[in-house]
Amino acid sequence: MNLRILFVSTGLGIGGAERTLQRLVIELARRGHQLCVCSLGESGIIGEELAQQSVEVQTIGLRKRPGDLLKMGDLRRIVKSHQPDIVQTWMYHADLAGGLMTRWSSEAPVVWGVRQSNLDSHRSKRFTRWVVAVNAWLSRWVPACVIYCAIAAARVHRQAGYTPRSEQVIQNGCDTTVFKRSVGNRRVLRQQWGAVEGAPVIGHAGRWDAQKDYSTLVIAIDKIAAAFPEAIFVLAGPGIDEQNRELVGLLRKAGSQRVRLLGVSNDMVAFYSALDCLIMSSAYGEGFPNVLVEAMACEVPCVATDVGDSGSIVGSTGRVVPVESPDELARAVLDIVELAPEARRELGVAACGRIVKHFSFERMVDQYEAVYTGLIKEGQY
Repeated sequence: MNLRILFVSTGLGIGGAERTLQRLVIELARRGHQLCVCSLGESGIIGEELAQQSVEVQTIGLRKRPGDLLKMGDLRRIVKSHQPDIVQTWMYHADLAGGLMTRWSSEAPVVWGVRQSNLDSHRSKRFTRWVVAVNAWLSRWVPACVIYCAIAAARVHRQAGYTPRSEQVIQNGCDTTVFKRSVGNRRVLRQQWGAVEGAPVIGHAGRWDAQKDYSTLVIAIDKIAAAFPEAIFVLAGPGIDEQNRELVGLLRKAGSQRVRLLGVSNDMVAFYSALDCLIMSSAYGEGFPNVLVEAMACEVPCVATDVGDSGSIVGSTGRVVPVESPDELARAVLDIVELAPEARRELGVAACGRIVKHFSFERMVDQYEAVYTGLIKEGQY
């Protein structure tokens, strides 16, 4: 059954949720479905890449100004003109706006995509919390189904009052034909980073954002470096470069000298392949951290904080520690890098095997497709 599917996303900038949307859209298009992606904001890098891959991309250009509410009419016109069979919204603001505009102008079932698992009042933005509260009330009648990206996300949103007619957890999948260990890239990058033979290379990938908890990461790095002076640390992501004065200041204060700030990487497979261990230090806000499944698919053991579904992803192939605990984070990384090379290699292979078995990309797309076709066959709309 080929469907006309309209995706409505809060934005299309660089991020794990946006990358997952991109990969899902491309695969659904490859399977013969007709796709259009609409961003409430600007096109962003993901939007530009989708357009280059022959996917139709529309933008609304919302910038959180009062007059921008009039642009909701543009969204309604996009929904009406595309006459979708399914509208898949992506993240809170799109769930709200896309859901309401679809229910107003179309008979298409709406599927909400919830991508976050933390609603801490001290860390989540006030407007975001307001949108979530409104969505909780609307969840009874706007979405035909709510898809949560993580088991933790489903639990948190039920507690927040989400009571949809139908719900499902579909954890993110990793395309292991793309994310796989590259020995050649490993050798080249380690040389570029100045890693001597036998020196552990420890990486972190994530944008500059409070939820990533770079303060804890930097303290942990300093403790690891004290035990392993020859270790190299590589940090990649938007805003993770020498122009980030706050991050550079944190590193200088901690005395960390062997840290490479790489900024946005255009080849994450090469980045992961060059690592001996990946750290994820997030304190909150993660649902299903893509960085873990991608690194594990590239045979990299991971140490992660206990946020979202980290524990169910890593399993026994790495370590999971409490949030905001630099001592435990450092100790867990040392547990891995102090292993004999063969033992660490076996751990990485086991990590890859876990992703192939439990978190494949094909499985994820199959599950989304099953939700869509199921709603159509039920004839609810």
